[in-house]
Amino acid sequence: MRNFLTTTILFFNCVFAFSQYQVETGARQSAMGGTGLILFDIWSSYHNQAGLADLEGLSAGVFYSSIFNVPDLRETAFALAYPTEKFGSAGINYSYSGNPASNFGKFGLNYSKRLSKKITAGIQLDYFYHKQINYGNNSAVVGEIGIITEPADRLFIGAHVFNPWGAKFSGIDEQLTATNRSSHR
Repeated sequence: MRNFLTTTILFFNCVFAFSQYQVETGARQSAMGGTGLILFDIWSSYHNQAGLADLEGLSAGVFYSSIFNVPDLRETAFALAYPTEKFGSAGINYSYSGNPASNFGKFGLNYSKRLSKKITAGIQLDYFYHKQINYGNNSAVVGEIGIITEPADRLFIGAHVFNPWGAKFSGIDEQLTATNRSSHR
């Protein structure tokens, strides 16, 4: 009975914790419905910065998706990271979604490091902008924090926090959440 109760509590916590849309950059992440929380590749700069800690050599990626097959409505992304054995990995990324009339973009600077044999962590500072022809421009500076741990062989547990200080878009009283950084689908 105790295991059933524990499993039920963990299940309902996960349902509420992962209810927001994640930007689906990267082929593996897109194929898995945007679930890139515990993957170690260049696209971790969008899903969980801790995944950048184990990169081997300079890594770069380019992503493009035409939304509803409309050429003017697209999602594009670029990521670049450089790992060092001693200091961790540092990287940049940029993403754009929308069309000329209404679009949303993000520029990010990140850093990740292996803290121990079983734990990696990463942080990122983002600059978001939202442009609309008839309504003006808005921007915000947001942070991200991620961690991945391996408590047992081949069992990974990850966590990612977006906007820990509750930043809001300039000019409007709207807090930036993970759903704001998605494309307009």
